[in-house]
Amino acid sequence: MTTYKIKEFIDTEAHKIFIDRCFQRKACWSDDTCRKYIISANKKRTPYPIVVASVSSGLQHSIRMGDKLSEDRYRECEGLRKDYVSLDGQNRVEAFRKLFADELSLSGDFIDADGAEITVTNKFYSSLPIRLQDALRDLEINMSIMNSCLYSDLNDIFVNINSGDALNRQEIRNAFNTPISSFVRKISERKDIAEMWPKITGFKPPAIQRSQDAEWTAIAYMATLQGLKIDANPNGIDNFYLKGKNQLQKNIPEYSSRNQTRFSNIMSILARLCSHYKTQHYGTIPQKHFWAFLMASEYIQDRGCQVKDLAAFSKFVVKLDEKLSNKSHKKFMSDHDKWEKTGLGAEPSKSRYYYHWQGEIKKYSCRSQRKQHLIKELNKSVEVQKSLEIELI
Repeated sequence: MTTYKIKEFIDTEAHKIFIDRCFQRKACWSDDTCRKYIISANKKRTPYPIVVASVSSGLQHSIRMGDKLSEDRYRECEGLRKDYVSLDGQNRVEAFRKLFADELSLSGDFIDADGAEITVTNKFYSSLPIRLQDALRDLEINMSIMNSCLYSDLNDIFVNINSGDALNRQEIRNAFNTPISSFVRKISERKDIAEMWPKITGFKPPAIQRSQDAEWTAIAYMATLQGLKIDANPNGIDNFYLKGKNQLQKNIPEYSSRNQTRFSNIMSILARLCSHYKTQHYGTIPQKHFWAFLMASEYIQDRGCQVKDLAAFSKFVVKLDEKLSNKSHKKFMSDHDKWEKTGLGAEPSKSRYYYHWQGEIKKYSCRSQRKQHLIKELNKSVEVQKSLEIELI
């Protein structure tokens, strides 16, 4: 255990810590949570250390053990001039970094370096009384360094450390030592994709910070992966990630470079469709339409099409999706009325109708039937809707 003054730690050590997003979730504390933490630290009520793994000792241990995957990952850290891999404490470090960079104002009751109580209201660090600056600057923080760890074990160490910290299912998946974990995360956080998420109903900053974007990216990958016939429920997603635990990408057909490139292209088209749809509407994109756009993006990618007017096409997809939904709902009502009157046969099940499939994207049978019907209508319509200006590249 090594003890630092917090300002010294931020200035001299924090930049040496590698934040592996396969282990660490995004820094997700709100400014208010950061303020509360700093007040607690000022009053000596924050006993937990920063936990890191040593890069140099981990590399040497990996070489001794013949673990090539671990060796390669540690060498990547060395190439980035990192001495440690973060396992716990990212939000605490970020809170103080923001404080000293004047990116976080403080309000509340504090104790200065002379032991005097002082109240501040909405002040940045540089504007605080000097003796309160001194007290905050000289707060002590402990860093616990774990030596001789295989990189392939760090995900399990991270999960164990955070077992009482309410990690959600996707944050745990992010820590799985599997090639798909880093791929999904990178796609979900790519600039054009990251700009898409806030346009969708139900996507708020706190949810995105807790990896909702990565979870939806994983579901989208599973939904568009040709030949994959599994449900994208929590257990199904877990199993899809675990296919590649401690394996190389080339050993898992579903993770192949060809499949990943295809999916990356589909997501690029999807982001553009969502962007153009947003320009026509003041609200967010309903989730059912987002998934229709995904199916349409897959359609465009696999047919090598170029859509000249994305705004018109996105509007057309929504119109077509709603047409199929409304038609199927009327059919269900008609079938149900007929059944009630005659009593013949089994009661019609909603699971057989398009409008029900719209809300069941995670269920393979529902999304495949919806895709089949939507693509069938797109094929019929593209032949006659010249205004859509769809051409082969």
